[in-house]
Amino acid sequence: MDFHLTVLMQFVPLFPVFGGYCTGLLTQTFHVDDFFQATATAFCICLMASALNSCFVRKHQAIAKINHKLLLNNVPYAIVLFLLNLFPFVASGFLYLSMLSKPDQVKLIDEVYPNLVTKFQALPNYVVFDSNFWAIVTFTFIFFGCAYTVLLVGFTTYHMFQILEENRKHISVANYAKHRATLRSLLAQFATCSLIIGPATIFSILVVTRYSHSQVATHWIIVALTLHSSANSLVMILTYPPYHHPSLPPLIDRRKIRTSPKYKLRDATLPR
Repeated sequence: MDFHLTVLMQFVPLFPVFGGYCTGLLTQTFHVDDFFQATATAFCICLMASALNSCFVRKHQAIAKINHKLLLNNVPYAIVLFLLNLFPFVASGFLYLSMLSKPDQVKLIDEVYPNLVTKFQALPNYVVFDSNFWAIVTFTFIFFGCAYTVLLVGFTTYHMFQILEENRKHISVANYAKHRATLRSLLAQFATCSLIIGPATIFSILVVTRYSHSQVATHWIIVALTLHSSANSLVMILTYPPYHHPSLPPLIDRRKIRTSPKYKLRDATLPR
């Protein structure tokens, strides 16, 4: 996502209009329309949120096999995953339908900001958002999608920890530690996902309400979105064991020395 928003496309907000234009490789080299770039960006954002939801559902079903509570059969399980992965396509499709055509954008600017018409005509390409019917549908859908994500993650996390605690005596120490480590990593990734869900929700509200300082808000929304990949990479390195061990060898070697049997024996036989 960082590469997409820094190299492939860079969205430049235009004050005081709730919109802007794109620059980057997709615009300058491949001459991709701003409509498609905005739609592709929305698709990538929704795809990351849907992928995280799918991870929580898959982990929940893996842990639910311990006591077979809320364990889905193959068909319902496939339907749930299909609906989760369908969300990015529906959201980006609604967003594309909500975008105004070039004549309608010029008409909107002429009605709301008549003094900026000549400046917009000098731009080769731009996109302006308006609170039309499809825009309201789109951002209402995104808002409820974000709320659904929070509820899904909260419920599955609570139920997974509940299953582990109730069946702790019947699970090996290694499996119990592995499940809890994976859950902690998923929760940390969900915390960084707030850098996607939060800006998307705020953006939805801004479009519907026509906030007067939307350009400034859009600037900080873009900043928050570009932080997600870096924050998520750090979380993966620090919390997920397969990435944690190779990335921090000095710390891990020191911990192994402290917990090795040789170290414990030597410490236990020290003279008093």
